[in-house]
Amino acid sequence: MSNPPVKHALSAFKHRFWLRCGLATSLHTKELLYQELFAWLCERHGIEKRFYPLRSAANHSLLYLLGRIVEENPVRRIVELGAGQTTLLLDGLAPKQGASVLTLEDNEFWAGELRSRVRHEVRVVPLVASRLGEKGVQGYDLTSFSANDRFDLVVVDGPLGRPKASRSGCLDLLDAHLADEFVVVFDDAERRGERQTIDRARALLKAKCPGLREMEVLALKRQVVLMSEAFQRIAWY
Repeated sequence: MSNPPVKHALSAFKHRFWLRCGLATSLHTKELLYQELFAWLCERHGIEKRFYPLRSAANHSLLYLLGRIVEENPVRRIVELGAGQTTLLLDGLAPKQGASVLTLEDNEFWAGELRSRVRHEVRVVPLVASRLGEKGVQGYDLTSFSANDRFDLVVVDGPLGRPKASRSGCLDLLDAHLADEFVVVFDDAERRGERQTIDRARALLKAKCPGLREMEVLALKRQVVLMSEAFQRIAWY
């Protein structure tokens, strides 16, 4: 005779298993959709398809999202925290749209790898203690910036993530060098450490911009976008 508690537990396990399978299938399907959309964007702008969105690199939903933001919105000064696949995309697309790009990277070897493949500045900066971030967290050294260095698109994809308050050093940049109208894109928002930083960034930016808008994109990875009202169309991407 079957054991009801065991049978119930097995049924619940199967239910969770198939839910996970269904979610994984859905996310892979979305990733393929974003891959196709990103390919169309590259074709429209004559961008060489030299991207490898694998492992910890930017996935297709991030490439699509950044590409569409730059293509359809009047962003003029872009700063990217962490060099990688998005560095190649922004180098190919931003100048066509009249925007400048600055990439910050703390790893000198990796910065050199990317610098040899792009035309914009890939600036090697050390990691230093963050003023606004979690105690013990390091962020990119911003002492090379002047008070007039203000950016309307900020991409937060570095430095390497942490379990707690990951990349919260970006708060220093958002506090001092964000334009009045802005878009901030956070990658890896599926991770707990990044979500903690996004929560703090949201609070910081709401104080500056009461009409702050938010959206997210979910495929094999998750991105969260915080934006001012001038860029609210992005909320429907």
